[in-house]
Amino acid sequence: VLWHQSLGRTDVFWGILLTRLGLATAFTLIFALVLALNMWVADRLRPDVVPTTPQERALAGYRQLTAGRALLLRVVVSLLLGFLVGSPAAAQWQDWALFRNTATFGVKDPLFGQDVSFYLMRLPFIEFVVNWSFAALVMVTLVTAGVYALNGGIRLQIQGRKVTPLAKVHLSVLFALLS
Repeated sequence: VLWHQSLGRTDVFWGILLTRLGLATAFTLIFALVLALNMWVADRLRPDVVPTTPQERALAGYRQLTAGRALLLRVVVSLLLGFLVGSPAAAQWQDWALFRNTATFGVKDPLFGQDVSFYLMRLPFIEFVVNWSFAALVMVTLVTAGVYALNGGIRLQIQGRKVTPLAKVHLSVLFALLS
């Protein structure tokens, strides 16, 4: 701050800092909301009756412990994982600034007809968002499968894996979004 202040450009320092905080917050909240929604759906689609097996008896203590605190647990897990997945977006502040303040070069790409500025100013941030979305969806799918395993929607047994039809549908939709 002092160095920027000595140059009379504290607006640059605060602009970068607020942009980084804004990106981290936005990506954290987006991930947390998507994850919380999927965990809520997984909890709503859990089976009413879970057969008694040794594996299920081991999870019965977890289910008893979280019975009254499911909402709090979902929010805490969503925000914690959201921070871990969303905070690296702060490093993309330069690509975001270029994306937001694009100026045309007046030169068209002969193959696609796009202005060349698109490839230099917009495409890097779009690529980051696509890659981040894929990684976030992989994480959401893994956590959702974990929730199903904890609440009885997915049962690992000696005879093989047993997945309830509703859990199959939900996880199939998530896998379809990944492709």
